[in-house]
Parts: sequence; structure tokens; C-alpha cells
Amino acid sequence: MTENLSSLLPLLVAIPLLFASILVVYPKAKVLGRILIVISPAFSIIYSVLLLIEHANTPVIAELIGGWPAGFAIAFVSDTFTALMLLTTSILIFTCAFFSIASKDSDERYFEPLFLVLSSGVAGVLLTADLFNLFVFIELMFLPSCGLIVMRKGLNKLASSRLYVTINLLTSSILVIGIGLIYGATGTVNLAELAGTAKDSDLVAGAFGVVLIALSIKAAIFPTHGWLTRTYPSASPVVSALFSGLHTKVAIFAMFRIYSVAFLGDTKYLFFFTVLFVLTMLIGALGALGETNLRSIFAFHMVSQIGYILLGMALFGYVGLAAGIFYLIHHLIIKASLFLTAGAIEETFGTGKLSKLHGLARSNKVVAISFFMAAMSISGIPPFSGFIAKFNLLSASIVEDNYLATTAIIVVSIITLMSMLKIWSSVFWDSEFAGNDIERTSQGLTLKEIDTSTKVRTTLIAPGLSLALLSLVIGLSPNLLINLSQRAATSLVDIEPYIKAVLEL
Repeated sequence: MTENLSSLLPLLVAIPLLFASILVVYPKAKVLGRILIVISPAFSIIYSVLLLIEHANTPVIAELIGGWPAGFAIAFVSDTFTALMLLTTSILIFTCAFFSIASKDSDERYFEPLFLVLSSGVAGVLLTADLFNLFVFIELMFLPSCGLIVMRKGLNKLASSRLYVTINLLTSSILVIGIGLIYGATGTVNLAELAGTAKDSDLVAGAFGVVLIALSIKAAIFPTHGWLTRTYPSASPVVSALFSGLHTKVAIFAMFRIYSVAFLGDTKYLFFFTVLFVLTMLIGALGALGETNLRSIFAFHMVSQIGYILLGMALFGYVGLAAGIFYLIHHLIIKASLFLTAGAIEETFGTGKLSKLHGLARSNKVVAISFFMAAMSISGIPPFSGFIAKFNLLSASIVEDNYLATTAIIVVSIITLMSMLKIWSSVFWDSEFAGNDIERTSQGLTLKEIDTSTKVRTTLIAPGLSLALLSLVIGLSPNLLINLSQRAATSLVDIEPYIKAVLEL
């Protein structure tokens, strides 16, 4: 079975590209387009589950693409960490596909091909064992994203899109420079051949540092987080949800992989990482308190939660990495749920401003339930997955005697809960000014009425609700994901099987 699965690895990249090509040739085949954007991630989900089952017995499987000899062919590699990320990102893409159909985003002429090309790039980043091809697949993600972020927006709203493109072009330039420096210092960009080189050589460590800087910008780590909080809320709701689970998360995946293989978890950088990630957690949470728009609040919380995830890398070791990976999977699910729930509200009422939305818990109970579950999960309240994620991370910080991390996890969790309660009291609870908003006109200040009794369509709320329910299921039965996270952490601590699988191709 191992041989069959490894030979099919390229299909995770090839199938979305093939489907995208078909839709470019037949742009008016809207029914076909909707079918293909659902079938593609569905295949990835099934295949990822098979990979996870296989990795219980075979820690790593690898394949050279196109039959070229080693050194020339692209090496695709899968272990438990890769398969777990493939499964979770595919679930997100699958869910967003349904939301795009319900919100009519998929009616945009090139939405479906761009959607599929983006998903192809994600699979490539997760599978490749070559740094240059990591850059290529990140660019494959970036190019369709430029088109997706400007859809359903007027020319007067292109400032945030320009910022997105500018920052990502800068990041790509830094990344390719860093990869060039690594090649100049070592003569290779094969990650398995680079195992331990950054720990043994300060020169190589510096070159890898440039790569990590580029990935840190893409992951929106403090102090480079501002581009994300300004650009994600300005995109359409489904694009915000899609980006929240793909762009930053594959950058985090690459950081985990590179630090475990090239640096072998070198402890001399971990305190610096701890300080940086704690600041990311704190700044993101405090920034959310000052925002007045649903998706802007969620974007700042996304920055904060990225700090939580990467804290697992700063607590490098079996326990810390397992906690970080569990948090990564939890966050990918629950943040998309929040964005999609906010998107359902925006699609229905035409706004996500807290001042304009009141009493939705009375008029839209299912929407309120979806938000409540996701909000409690991201705040770390039982019985949701967020409680398990934060408890594991807190336990890891205590085991490692990292009191700075321990304190930050508790304090930032309280701040996160405060901002979630602010949304609940303003948007979902009754208010003296329910359904009204003060609007400035040429005649002065007037009262603008918003009909919050309108029902949100089931097709709009179902995607966000399904992800919130998945978080509840994980929280009630966490053992499966805990075991998978521990297996994934083992593959990062013990890299010998990874190196052997790649070098023996």
C-alpha cells in the first residue's frame, strides 16, 4: 500500500491544476465549476486520511516526481505532520467551497480556477522536501491570491490589495535571497541534505535566518503583523476565511519543519523566539479590543493565536511541539469558523460593524450558537478544542519551566475572552439602540435603521457552524487528535526517518 500511496502524492497538486485548466477553457460552465471545487478537496480529504492510517506503520513515504534522478526531480515527502495538515487544510477548502457557492462568490468569472490553483499550491508547500520548490509553491499560492483578494471590491477599496501584493512580493524576494544564500553556503537546497547544517555552522544559520524572517512576515508575526490586520478584513468573507487557514498556516508549517531539520531544535535561539511569540500573542489580543468590526477583531485575534501556535516551536521538544501542532489544527478550524460566521452575517445584513448589529441571538439563534461555540473555543473554554489546545500548551510551558510563556498564555486568554464577550453583548444581545446606527450626513447626524430580524440563510451559516461543531467534537473526544499530534511531534524530533526516506530516493 505504501508504494501505491507514494506514487499518488503528485495528484494532490496535479488534480486542482487540471480542474483549474478545464474551467479556464470553459469559463461559462458554472455547474461544472461548482462540482470541481468540491470534488478536488474531497479527494484530498480521503487521500489524507489514508496517509494518516499508513503513517501509523510507515513514518515517512517519499516520491520523486516525473521519474527524474535525485538532485533534479522534485521530492514529495509525507509524514504524520504533513498528512495531518493536508487533511485539515482540505477540510477548510471543502467548507469554503460550499460557502462560496452560497454567497455567490463562485459566480465571479475566475473565482473557481483561482480557488483551485491556490489549493494546489498549498499541497505543494506541505509536500515538498526542496527549499527552492518551497518558494515555487508559495508563489503558486500567492498569484491566485492576488486575484481572489480584489474580487467583489470596487476600485476605491484597492489600497489594502496593493498592501497585500507589496508585502508578499517583498517577502518572496527575501525568501529567494535566503534560499540563494543557503545554496551558496552548502551547495544544496534539499532539506534532508541540510539536516543539522544550521546548528553546526553560523554562516548557514544566518542564511536560514533570512528564510525564517521571510516566513515570519508571511505568518504575520510581530512586528510585521500589520499587513494582515489591514488586508484580510477587506477581502470578501470567504476569501478571508480561506486565507486565514492557508497562507499563514503553511508558513508556520515550514518554520516548524525547517527548525526541526536544519537547526535540530537548537536551544540557543529558543528564548528569543519565546519573547517574540509572546509579544505577538499580546499585541494581537490588545489590538482586537480596539476594533469595531467583526472581521477586524478576528484578524487581530488571528495574529494573537499565531503566537500561541509558534510558542510550541519555542518550547521545542516532544511535549511542546505536540502542543503546538494540536493548537495549529484547532486554530485552523476555529478561526475559519469565526470568519465564515461573520461572513454569513455580512452577506445578510451588509455590514460587520458592531454598532449596527444587535439582538441577533433573538432573531438568528443558529448564528448565535455558531458564534458562541467558536468564541468559547478560541477563548479556551471547555468542552471545546480550544480548552484542550491551551491546556496542552500551558502544560508544556510548565514542563519546560518557561514562566514567561505560562503567564502569557493565561493573560492573553483572559483578554481574548473579553473581546469575545464584547462582540456577544453588542451583536447578539439586546441593546437600547438595537438595530440602529448613527450616520453622519450633509444635514448632520441621523439615525439609520438596520433590520436585524432578517433570517440568515441556512446555506450561509452551515459552513461556519459545521466547523464549530467539529471543534466541539474534538474537545469532547480529543484523544485521536492528541495521538496524531504526538506522532507528528515525534517526526519533528526524530528526523532520521525523514532524512532516510528522502536520500534513498
